[in-house]
Amino acid sequence: MHAKPTGKRWPILGNQIVGGYPYIEAEVKYAVDTELAQTVVDVMARRTRLSFLNALECYDCVENVAAIMKKRLGWSDRRTAEEIAEARVFLRSMGLMDEGQSGTRFNRMQLVAFRKTFDELDVNRDGRLMAGGGLMTLGKKG
Repeated sequence: MHAKPTGKRWPILGNQIVGGYPYIEAEVKYAVDTELAQTVVDVMARRTRLSFLNALECYDCVENVAAIMKKRLGWSDRRTAEEIAEARVFLRSMGLMDEGQSGTRFNRMQLVAFRKTFDELDVNRDGRLMAGGGLMTLGKKG
């Protein structure tokens, strides 16, 4: 058995690899032992799909997943560090910036359009959106 009872209502078995998602350490072990997963990216992208659900949360558990895989696969410290680095490169391709910060890049035309919409919603012209009027206007804009 890969997972032990937690005594909690959820998850009933195992230790979560990251809070808020149902993935547990035993799934990493199963992916390695049974499904023959060989890389951290393989586990995070193809076995759990966490990288697609929440790249930022995935970034936070990469070292934990790598440590489990190191033990299962007999990786050296060097190989483990390479796996962590490769996983972070992959997660940056999912929209993360360095050090696990999320970010989105917009082109100039998109920024101009966003600014125009914001200015229309900023009824008091103070750089803030009012909860009532702003949200009603946003609802009208779709």
